[in-house]
Amino acid sequence: MFDLVSLRTFAAVARTGSFTRAAKQVHLTQAAVSQQIKKLEEQTGRSLFTRTTHSVALTTEGEVLLRYAQALLKIADDAARHFSRRQLARTIRLGVAEDYALSCLPRALQLFQQVQPRVQLHVELGLSTDLFQRLDDRDFDLVLGKTLTVRPQALLVLREPLVWVGGRQVPSFTATSPVPLALYPPPGVSRGLMLDALERARREWTEVYTSPSIAALRAAVLSGVAVSAFPRRLIPPGLQPLPPDLALPALGELAFFLDWHHAEYDPTIDLLGRFLNEAANGPE
Repeated sequence: MFDLVSLRTFAAVARTGSFTRAAKQVHLTQAAVSQQIKKLEEQTGRSLFTRTTHSVALTTEGEVLLRYAQALLKIADDAARHFSRRQLARTIRLGVAEDYALSCLPRALQLFQQVQPRVQLHVELGLSTDLFQRLDDRDFDLVLGKTLTVRPQALLVLREPLVWVGGRQVPSFTATSPVPLALYPPPGVSRGLMLDALERARREWTEVYTSPSIAALRAAVLSGVAVSAFPRRLIPPGLQPLPPDLALPALGELAFFLDWHHAEYDPTIDLLGRFLNEAANGPE
């Protein structure tokens, strides 16, 4: 009658007393948490929480369901631990946007391997649009990437302003000369934001360097032949924000989302997702 995702979400709301805090713990959006609770209330025919503008509390029937939920979740977690200890090494397929990978991924992988040494990770870096498409095609178990469109139930991991960057030597250009750019190929999310901002500002530009590799883009900017843009917290080593006197247009924010196959709860994938989130939001 009840699925484990709904019960785990319900238990998190009961434990935290908040739909918002529960959403962070179970890696769902607040709207998805509300949907899971509504589904349980429809299945039981009971109201499970009393809600005010400031608090969420269990009803009497909610307390009864919580006891059952805790027992069922403990059985499921015990079973997962039992069989994970005895199974052959498994592989998790992870897709990651390169700009996140450069600064945050090593920490996340280190934490994960400490607690799951028998799990093999197959990690691919790439353009976020392609990664999310391949997640939908089931080429990946988990993807962390950038997107300008909301993916239902995806978890927001990081939101950062996109800033123009250069090396120690910045190519010479003026407000009336084309801006030399190092860009990801289409359909790169950062590429789209940069070109849209320049078009709105009626600034001319020229694409002098194109690569899907962040290392290659960094090399082009370091050489002084082009400028580019990266999320402020994820600027590659050796690059720095460009001074305001160049009068380049504002680029707005980039959002990094974590997404997976939500109908198939897997405690190992859930754990990896938690470490990916923590690595992005820990101390800088």
